[in-house]
Amino acid sequence: MPNGIANPPDIIPPRWQDQITTVREVEELTGLDLLSNLPDEIENVIENRIYSGPTNVNDFPSVVT
Repeated sequence: MPNGIANPPDIIPPRWQDQITTVREVEELTGLDLLSNLPDEIENVIENRIYSGPTNVNDFPSVVT
């Protein structure tokens, strides 16, 4: 989200929904590897997904540990 002072009343503030991005994009912009401790197949699912609502365990591939 953009940081700044409160918008004047005649300017519509940006919607937070327009700022949604992937973990992968955040990693590319920052140079960080945020989920490196996860197994690669789970890391890739999480990093490339764009939030569309709550997630549950069935959304991830099964991983044998």
